[in-house]
Amino acid sequence: MYDLVVLDEVNVALYYGLFDLSEVMAALRGRAPHVDVICTGRYAPSVLIEEQTWSPR
Repeated sequence: MYDLVVLDEVNVALYYGLFDLSEVMAALRGRAPHVDVICTGRYAPSVLIEEQTWSPR
């Protein structure tokens, strides 16, 4: 299992509609408590920025 997941350029993919924002947010909210996630790229959605310091621990 992984402790760190990097979603490289996921914000750009969201901006261009390649991923559904609600599905990405659901995946982030539902991740295992020990997993940290880094989302990179320009055009980060405001909901992602507002919740950027999530820590399920």
